[in-house]
Amino acid sequence: TDNADKLRTAQELLPLYSQLKNTAIYIDGFDVFTTSLYNLIGGLMEQTDVVIALSCAENMADSNAYEIHRITLDNLIRIAKERNIPYKVNHVLRQSFYKAPEIHFIEDNFYKARPDKYEHQVNAVNLEYFASPEDEIEAIAQKILDAVKQGARFKHFALLCNYCIVGGLYGT
Repeated sequence: TDNADKLRTAQELLPLYSQLKNTAIYIDGFDVFTTSLYNLIGGLMEQTDVVIALSCAENMADSNAYEIHRITLDNLIRIAKERNIPYKVNHVLRQSFYKAPEIHFIEDNFYKARPDKYEHQVNAVNLEYFASPEDEIEAIAQKILDAVKQGARFKHFALLCNYCIVGGLYGT
């Protein structure tokens, strides 16, 4: 059994999984999907709300660098139309985040070999050190859940990481 078979089986079992009702699935950090993943996402879209975040740079000099995301979006729209699933494309513009300049600074410096130093008061960012990735995941998830219980919404959070661990907790 290969991954495509596992994804196909998961897609077939989706209608039986009642926990999907009244939930939303958020997918972020992917540029492209395989045909099997598109089929699974289509099955998920038939069962619940699916929100997929894709980067874009429309009307900007480097917009061709985001062409792969445009193709992914076109494929997702096609899947929704083929299955008669209502969809909505939201464009989140950089200007909407001006209340948190720290976020723009992180975005501009995150992958720099020598990042600039932030010279202003920090109000919207919390940085912490954890002994292990597992500790990090548990602590961050608990903070988010605590905030949501106090009225925050999941859309109020942005998690950034610039590495990917293969295997272990992240791999499962």
